[in-house]
Amino acid sequence: MFKEILEYLWYHLKRVATSRLFPLSCIFAVMFSVLIIHLYQLQIVEGANAQESYVDQMTLRTISLSSTRGNIYDRNGTLLAYNELVYSVTLKDTGAYNGYQKNMMIMELLKILDRHGEKIVEEIPIFINSAGEMEFSIQGNSRQRFLRDAYGKKSVDELTDEQKNVTAQGLYEYFYDRYGIGKKGSGANAETYEIDTETALRVMNIRYLLNSNSYQRYRSVVVSSNVSEETMTDVLEHADSMDGVDVEEDYQRVYTDSTYFAHVIGYTGKASSEELETLNADYAEGEERYELGDVIGKTGIEASMESELQGIKGSRTMYLDSLGHIMEVTDETAPVTGNDIYLTIDHDLQVGIYHLVEQNLAGILVDKLVNDKVYNPAGTSASERKLSIYEAYYQLINNNILDMSAFADADAGDAEKRIQDLFLQGQDEAVSAIRAELLSPNPTPYKDLGGEVPEGEDNFMKIYVSYVYDVLADAGYLLTDAIDTNDETYIAYKNDETIGLSEFLRYALSQNWIDVSKLSLDSKYTSAEDTYQILVDQIGTLLRESSVFNKRVYKNLIYNQKISGCDICLALFEQGILESDQEAIQKLMAGTDITSYEFLLEKIKSLEITPAQLAMDPCSAAVTITDVHSGDVLAVVSYPSYDNNRLSGSVDAKYYSSLANDMSSPLYSTATQAQKAPGSVFKLVTTAAALENGVVTRDEVMLTDSVFTKQGLKLSCAGGVNHGNLNIVQAIRDSCNYFFSEMGFRLSLADPSLENTDQETYVEQKGVDTIRTYAAQFGLDRKTGIQLNELEPHISDTAPIPSAIGQGTHAFSNVQLARYATTIANSGTVYDLTLLDKLTDSDGNLLEEYTPTIVGTTTFASTTWDTIHDGMRSVVADHLQGRSDGDDIITCKVDIAGKTGTAEESKLRPNHANFISYAPYDNPEIAVVVSIPYGYTSSNAARIASNIYDFYYGELTLEEIQASGASKASTAVVND
Repeated sequence: MFKEILEYLWYHLKRVATSRLFPLSCIFAVMFSVLIIHLYQLQIVEGANAQESYVDQMTLRTISLSSTRGNIYDRNGTLLAYNELVYSVTLKDTGAYNGYQKNMMIMELLKILDRHGEKIVEEIPIFINSAGEMEFSIQGNSRQRFLRDAYGKKSVDELTDEQKNVTAQGLYEYFYDRYGIGKKGSGANAETYEIDTETALRVMNIRYLLNSNSYQRYRSVVVSSNVSEETMTDVLEHADSMDGVDVEEDYQRVYTDSTYFAHVIGYTGKASSEELETLNADYAEGEERYELGDVIGKTGIEASMESELQGIKGSRTMYLDSLGHIMEVTDETAPVTGNDIYLTIDHDLQVGIYHLVEQNLAGILVDKLVNDKVYNPAGTSASERKLSIYEAYYQLINNNILDMSAFADADAGDAEKRIQDLFLQGQDEAVSAIRAELLSPNPTPYKDLGGEVPEGEDNFMKIYVSYVYDVLADAGYLLTDAIDTNDETYIAYKNDETIGLSEFLRYALSQNWIDVSKLSLDSKYTSAEDTYQILVDQIGTLLRESSVFNKRVYKNLIYNQKISGCDICLALFEQGILESDQEAIQKLMAGTDITSYEFLLEKIKSLEITPAQLAMDPCSAAVTITDVHSGDVLAVVSYPSYDNNRLSGSVDAKYYSSLANDMSSPLYSTATQAQKAPGSVFKLVTTAAALENGVVTRDEVMLTDSVFTKQGLKLSCAGGVNHGNLNIVQAIRDSCNYFFSEMGFRLSLADPSLENTDQETYVEQKGVDTIRTYAAQFGLDRKTGIQLNELEPHISDTAPIPSAIGQGTHAFSNVQLARYATTIANSGTVYDLTLLDKLTDSDGNLLEEYTPTIVGTTTFASTTWDTIHDGMRSVVADHLQGRSDGDDIITCKVDIAGKTGTAEESKLRPNHANFISYAPYDNPEIAVVVSIPYGYTSSNAARIASNIYDFYYGELTLEEIQASGASKASTAVVND
C-alpha cells in the first residue's frame, strides 16, 4: 500500500517536472521568496528607520480654523446680519506650475467662471472705467497702504515718489510685468501671446491673492464666492487638469434690508497689517488671535463689536507633503461661533424713517425746481432760493446717473446719439476756443474772459480756461511743488487775474515749472516757442480725455439748450434707468421744454429719480430717535445710504468707486460725521446759562429791537422782525436773536448783576468760557458714546454774542444734538447714547444686558428746566401748529415740544435746517432730532419730525409710508 502511494506521487511529480509550466512556477516561487525577504527587511528589520525617514519628509503644521461671526438683531429679534453657507471656488499654490503655466491655468478657470456669470474676488483696487481707462477704486491713505504692500515695503515712507504717485495704469503695468502676463518664458527667448486687458486684470488679481498667501501655501484662497451648483459641477469636472483648484464650503456675511442699516451695521473685510497689529495688541506674542487673511469688521457695529462677533478660532494639526498636500490630520479643535448682538434699534422704525426722509427731501426739490436758467437774484433769502431744472438735467450726467461713455456706443439709442453728436461739436468748439486763447498774440486777462455774464449764469469760457491749470497739475505736467507762490507772475494770474493763461504758461516753462520730459519734443534743441506749441497741443488732448472737462462741456450745452431736456429724459429710458413708458416717451419726443420739466418733476415725485441721484440741495439728512430715560437709540438714519452686501468680505471695486464719486456722499454717515452749526437750537444752552447766572429772570420783560448793535455787531432777527416786549419763554418761542444776543452780552460782563449795568465791563473770554461751561453740562463737549465712528463736537471758542444764538464756531453732528435733546427732555441727566441692548451666545443664553451709562447730571433749578420746556412747547403750539395761514408744519396728535434752528454756511447755498424735539410734552418718552444740510428752513426738518411722531405713535403704518411718493413741501417759514 505504501509502495503504491509513493509510485503515485512519483508519477505526478514527473508529470509536473516535465510540464512546460514548471520553469515558470519556479521563477514565480523565487520572486515571491525575494519579495517576502525584502518585506521582512523593510518592515521588521528596518521598519523603525523607514518610518522615521517618512516623517522627516513631511511637514507638521497647525493651522487655525476660522470661527463663524455672530448674528446681529434689532431690539425685537429681527435678523439684520447673519452668515449664509455658500460654496466658493478656491485655489492653492501647490508649486506644480511655473509662472506661465499658472497664468494659463488661471485663464482656464476664468473661462469656466465666465460661462456661469461668476465674479472673482478683487484684491487689487483698480478697475476699468466706462471710458476704458484704468482707475483706482480707493484714495488717500488706503491707496498708500495698498501700494506699500504691493511694492513689498514695510511702511509707506519707504515708497519712492514714483511709487507713491503711480497711476492706476502704471500699477496695472507693474503687475503685468511682475506676474509675466502675456509672456511665455523669460529673457531674449521669451514669447508673447495676446490677452485682453480685462482678463489680464483678473489674472493679476488672482495672482496677487496667491502671492499674499505665499507664506502658507497649504492654505487655499477664495477666487469666487457664492457660486452656483452649475459652476461647482463645471469646476469639479475640470479640477484634475487644474492643480490646486477646488470647491469648498464657506460662509458669506449677509445684511437684510442693507440700505436702511448700512451706516449702523457696517461691513466686513480682510484685515490690514495695521488692523492686525491693533487687534493683537492685547495678546502675548505667539498667542495672537488674528492673522493675515482674517475677515474682520471694518465699519459700524461690525467693527466696534468685533471682539464679541468674531468668536474663537479652532485649530487643525496635520502632516503635509512637500507640495502642501494634507497627508494626515493628527489633531483638530472645533472653532466656537461668535456671540450674537441685539441692538436698541427698531427695524420697522428705521426703515420707515428712511422713506420719510427721502419723501420729504423729494418734496423740497419739487417745490424748488423752476423751469428757468436764471434764478436767485441778488438779495434772495436762503429760504426763497430756487433750483434750475437745467441743473437737474445736468446733474443726471454730472453725478454719473447717465453714462457718458454709453452715448458713443454702437447700440446707443436715438436720443443718446443726438446727445453724443452735440457733445462732440461742443467739445471741438470749447477746445478750439481755448487753443485760440492760448495762441492769441493779445491774450485776455483771466478776469475779463467771456465778457459780461448775466447774473445767475456761468461764465463757461472762464470755467474752461481755469480747468487747464487743474488738468496740467493732475497729469503731472505742471509741477505745483516747484512753483514759487510768491512770484509776481503767479500772483498776477492766480490771485489778481490780471494776465492771461498763455502768459502764465510761457513763464512757467521758462521757470521749469512744467515737466517738459512728458512732452513729445523732437530734440533737446526744440525752441521755446515750439515747446509751447507742443504744450498747447497736449493740453487739447488732455482736455478731451478729461471727464471733468467733458462734464463742463455738457453743462454749457444743457444750459444753452443745445442739448434738450427731452433728450436727457429720453436717455434715462434708453439706458434702462427708468422702465419703459411709451406714452411718456412719445410726449418727450415731441420735444418741448415744459414737457421735460413736468416729466422730471413727476419722476422725482414718484421717487423713480431720487434726491440722492440728483445730488442737489438738499440731498442728505439725518434723524436720531432716543429713549429719553436710557439713552437707547431707537433709530439712527443717514440718508443717502448704500448696499453694504456689495462691500462685505470682498469689495466690488466699481461699486465702491461709484459710491466714492457720488456727489451725494452715500458712504458718509450724515448722522455721525456731518457737523454743522446748530443755529437757534443752541439758544436753550444760553437760556440755562442766563438763568443760572442771574443775568435774567423768567419774568423779566425786555424791549427788543430788530438789530442788536452792541460791541459793534449787527445781528438781526430773521426777516428783520422786531419782536417788541418779550420774556425769556417768549424769546425761545420767537427765537429772538436780539434777546439772546443780549444774554450773550450780559454773560460776558465782568459784573453781570442787573443793578450795576451802568458800570459794564465787557470781557469776551468770560462770555466764551461761560457758554462752553454750560454747553458741556448738556453733553456737547464730548462724543456721545454711540458705538459708531463720530467726530469730536466743537463748542464755539470765540465771539460769545454770536455763539449765544448758535453761530460762532459751534459744530455738532445729529447724534450730538440728539444727546442734547435727550438731556433736555429728562431735565438734566446726560446719558451716553448706545446701540447695544444685550449680548447672547449662539444658543441664545444671555451673557450681558447693557444698562444705561450716566455721564453727567445738571444741578439747574427746576424753574430753569420749566422755562426751557415751556419755551419749547410754545415753539410748537404757537408757530408750528394752528398757523393762521393754515399751513401747519406739525400735524401729529401727540403734544410735542421742540426748537427749530437754521444756520447759514454759504451765501450761495441754502441754510442748514435743524429741529430738536421730544414727546409727549407732559411725560417725555422719546426725543427726535432731524438735521438737513442745506435744507432751506427748519420747517422742513420739523415736518419730517411730525411724520415720524405719527409713525411712532401709530397714526401712520410702514405700509402706508412705503406706498407714498414725495411729500408736499411746507411753504411756511419759521423765523429762527
